[in-house]
Amino acid sequence: VGLFVDRVNRRAVIAGNFLLQATSIVLMLSGPGPLLLYVACAMFGLGVGNTTSLPSVIVQAEFPKAAFAQVVSTIIAINQFTYSFGPGLLGWLRDGFGSYHASLTACLTLQLAAVAILLFGGSRRGRPVSDDSALS
Repeated sequence: VGLFVDRVNRRAVIAGNFLLQATSIVLMLSGPGPLLLYVACAMFGLGVGNTTSLPSVIVQAEFPKAAFAQVVSTIIAINQFTYSFGPGLLGWLRDGFGSYHASLTACLTLQLAAVAILLFGGSRRGRPVSDDSALS
């Protein structure tokens, strides 16, 4: 992805990355045999590396230079929060519903919400951002 992301619509690339992960979750939910489950896990894993590196590319395109550090550090803080509490929440859903269906459906919903935000959320470029309101 790093080879071409600077020459295409960055929002579309990241939305495509999330759609790849959403597709893999749909495969997992479909109850495939072991081979397709491995393929779905590999598909999801391909997106994970991009999910950690591409947010700064979007920030660079969407926010002024002066806001870059603040926005990226906020993204990292949110990511760390979800890395810490996400597995527990998914385990709680699994225990509460007796299977991983609810957990995977929650992940699928979040993936599709991320795609919608990226594609329909609008660009921040051109909007004034002051030092104390960089994230508003």
